[in-house]
Amino acid sequence: MIFVFALSSMLMGWLQSKKKPGDFNRLLYEQSIHWGCSLLVVFGAFSILPAGKLMSETTGLVILLILSLSTCLDGLRVGCRFSLTGLFLGFSVIITAYLDNFMWLELVLAMAIVAATIAWEIWSHKKSQTIKSQND
Repeated sequence: MIFVFALSSMLMGWLQSKKKPGDFNRLLYEQSIHWGCSLLVVFGAFSILPAGKLMSETTGLVILLILSLSTCLDGLRVGCRFSLTGLFLGFSVIITAYLDNFMWLELVLAMAIVAATIAWEIWSHKKSQTIKSQND
């Protein structure tokens, strides 16, 4: 999943660089280091597994927390939706750790985040239209 999120964030950065003047090469460099470090930490978590310090179930949760943190922090660079995704992943870890039947709660949480995002976009679009019509 690190590769999926890394490629997604690089794609978002590339699309944003078309709209805003900026140095895409610098963004690509920063993204590569960010996600490369995340991948190294994931390999570190996997390397502890054979030593018996972590069980396979807890290693999965730790890796999901790493992905959550990486995604949330990358949202500061490429957009708040990435941060929301990271927060969702983090809450998913907590829900999974405490509940046996976690899928329904995570589905409700995901739908709430999507609904809130859509409502925010509609509200901000209406607000910008109002401001634009007042300026004209």
